[in-house]
Amino acid sequence: MIHKTSIIDKKAKKTILTSTARELKIPLSDVIALGDGANDIDMLKAAGLGIGYKPQEIVKSFSQTNIQHTDLQTVLYFQGYKEKDFIY
Repeated sequence: MIHKTSIIDKKAKKTILTSTARELKIPLSDVIALGDGANDIDMLKAAGLGIGYKPQEIVKSFSQTNIQHTDLQTVLYFQGYKEKDFIY
C-alpha cells in the first residue's frame, strides 16, 4: 500500500492504474485517468480515456482530451451523464 504522503513517479502511477483495473476486473478501455503533469503521461496513455486537467503544455499532446476552464464535474459528461442526472 502507498502511504498518503508518498511521492509517486510516472511508472508507479501507470502501475497503480493497471493493477487496480485488473483487481477490479475493469478493462483499461473503461478506465478514465486525469493528470496535469509530465509524470502523468504514461498513466493517461494507458487509460481508455486520458484527460488532461488544466494540463501543462506537454500533457496536451498525450491526453485524448483536456479540461482547461471547468471543474471536475466535466468528467461526468464524458461518462455519459447529463446535468439532469446530477444531485446538488
